[in-house]
Amino acid sequence: MKIADVLGVVLFVEPLRTIYAQDDRKEGGREVPVREIVMADQSYKGKETLIISVYNDLATGTCEELISMVESFSVIGLTALKISHHTGFSLSTTMSTLMNLHPGGEKAEQLLKWSFENVCHLKSLREAVERAKVSVKKAILRSISDFKAMKIKKMIRLYLGCDTCRTKTYEDIGTKCKCSKSSCTARTSTSVARMIFQFDLVDITGSWNVMLFFDNASKVLGIESEKLYRMEYEVTSKLA
Repeated sequence: MKIADVLGVVLFVEPLRTIYAQDDRKEGGREVPVREIVMADQSYKGKETLIISVYNDLATGTCEELISMVESFSVIGLTALKISHHTGFSLSTTMSTLMNLHPGGEKAEQLLKWSFENVCHLKSLREAVERAKVSVKKAILRSISDFKAMKIKKMIRLYLGCDTCRTKTYEDIGTKCKCSKSSCTARTSTSVARMIFQFDLVDITGSWNVMLFFDNASKVLGIESEKLYRMEYEVTSKLA
């Protein structure tokens, strides 16, 4: 796992939200609190932003203090962030991550001086980030045409799963079978196509990673999971 330390001016703190992480011990997964924070520094003349996904106690605790610091364009530091290139460059907190709301040292002082000298620019950048966040959240479950103004890097994952609990199966589509998950409530399951759509929305303010599951993915793409699965199967069969 690649690790990075970051020092930057905080521009935006997302309201707390909850995602569901897969957990075989708990039906439906476990709830994980998360926020995104957006930061900037003097790199690229201050035109690029960095998005960091903050999870668990840091999202519920330290980030609450961080909200009041956004207006003043405060400098903060984060250590031991996980670097991912799975769907473009992204950073997220780990169990070892520490968030310093009042970092010291020469680099922090230089960055604080830069933020004081560029308040108007940072205000414009923050407004652009806020507009992008609001517009993306409103458009997320419409159609792909809503994203035409943005560059979209996408990835679609298809698999066959239980029609009740969505656990992966190895039976042909439409086949009746017994689900391999002990906590599944169905006595007899049917193997159905499942789809996950993961993509990065990118504009001048930065990028935002989105993952849509099952029906939501179908709504955005305008195609049912089963139809797309059968199309992929036909192409794969011809190449075999």
